[in-house]
Amino acid sequence: MVKKTSPDLEAVARRAFERGRVKYAARQLAYPIFVTVAAVLLLRAPLAVAVPVGVLLTAIYGFTQFRGTSLARGARRGLLLGMLPFSVPWLVRASGSCMIGGSCATTCMSACVLAGATTGIAVSLAATRDAAPRTFGIGAGLMLLISAGIGCAAIGIGEFVGVGLGLAIAGLAHVCRMRVA
Repeated sequence: MVKKTSPDLEAVARRAFERGRVKYAARQLAYPIFVTVAAVLLLRAPLAVAVPVGVLLTAIYGFTQFRGTSLARGARRGLLLGMLPFSVPWLVRASGSCMIGGSCATTCMSACVLAGATTGIAVSLAATRDAAPRTFGIGAGLMLLISAGIGCAAIGIGEFVGVGLGLAIAGLAHVCRMRVA
């Protein structure tokens, strides 16, 4: 029997750890794929928008889950919270509000900005409770922006920008609060 040296054992342990992280991340990819498929089927998002944004969402989510720690916790929370602004176009259509001309853009833009700001505040509050608030906030904010944006982009690029503005306002308020405290 050949004795393994300490560096050999460390390399074996490291590879086993990384294999486990890759398997875990691969299992987690079902969530962003579901979001992308739902955007196309339920929200009727154009494939030219949904596919590239969905690939980006899946790639970033997979990376965060592989990395683990606060980044992964934040990404999971951001993807979950992103379902509120993601569903805004569907909820506005289901409400029966008038969707003729500029009223759709006004209604949907307002709803997307409001949903983006609300979930942005929720992410900011959740980040303050984490051991690494900045890392958590980066993971959550990124997933929130992309998952919410794919839903709001079903209506147009303006709604994607609206979600981004809502998140930026909430994030700025959080940064100002952190500096005062």
